[in-house]
Amino acid sequence: MWKFECSEETTGSRAAVWALWSNPAGWPEFDPGIVWARLDGPFVAGAKVALKPKGGPKAVLEIVAADPERRFLSLARLPLAQMHFEQEVADAGDGKTRITARIHVTGPLGQLFPRLFHLARNETVLVQNLARLAALDAGS
Repeated sequence: MWKFECSEETTGSRAAVWALWSNPAGWPEFDPGIVWARLDGPFVAGAKVALKPKGGPKAVLEIVAADPERRFLSLARLPLAQMHFEQEVADAGDGKTRITARIHVTGPLGQLFPRLFHLARNETVLVQNLARLAALDAGS
């Protein structure tokens, strides 16, 4: 199993972060690994997000859990691997918000896909970009 975690603080609110997360069509604005993304309905558990990763074939991400302004879990099923994503937002004190992203990849090809998709680098940049955009949306 492969695991990764990163965090970033922002002056943006939890609501601002959630607004960005819950709109997959906007994910390419902050996620360097995505060309486009489309949600099949409301952003709730069971929803599917079709997306096109840079350098990869179209994929489907399932929203496993969605707790507004707190966290969401998603899952991508790949050949001989599963990518589990956890996105969390929490108060960090001093008027700041902490964004945390966790990924773990399981399965026989679980060590291949993180390198192939540059998951650690992309997720770090994603969280930094998300923090910046949330702060802008909040007028900070």
